Amino acid sequence: MSSHSSKDVDDFLGICRWANESWNFTKQLFDNNDDKENFENPHLGSFFEYLYRMSTEYSLLQIVKLHDPAVQQNSINLSLEYIVEFGGWDNDTLQSLREKRKALDGFFAKIKGARNKIISHNDLATIRSNDEHGTFTLGEDEKYFLELGEFCDIVSRSAIGEPFTFVTTTRTDVIYFLRFLKAGIENFGL
Repeated sequence: MSSHSSKDVDDFLGICRWANESWNFTKQLFDNNDDKENFENPHLGSFFEYLYRMSTEYSLLQIVKLHDPAVQQNSINLSLEYIVEFGGWDNDTLQSLREKRKALDGFFAKIKGARNKIISHNDLATIRSNDEHGTFTLGEDEKYFLELGEFCDIVSRSAIGEPFTFVTTTRTDVIYFLRFLKAGIENFGL
């Protein structure tokens, strides 16, 4: 059991689901898109460049917010730290959550600089260096969300007695969007 209310747990799991959806949107639309030639259309190129930048920054923002301190300037953040340290967990659960959080913090460390310099601020040196989103190797983002899903499952099972999994329709939504886009391009002769 946990000392967190079921509302706190539900809200936290919802935040984690949204972070996963935001990341999945960008991943499916840009990284896993087999139909990228649509994005090179001269009539749409700028639109997709803007959409890529906005969705990437937004999805990274959702991740970094999970790593906010539990208490900041007299406000409580519904973050990983808050869930772990203020949950009143039994020792085994607390240890498991701390281990998972440590693994999640490893990925966060790779994007923290981007959060501090460009996602939350307009740091001039960062803007000029073009290193806007931090650096991580291919697949580390996927591993992050697998770890986050496991973290959420521990929280959910321990606090409310229910299993947790990320359920997403983003891939299907993106596929349908791209089909409509392709049909529209063909229909308008673009």
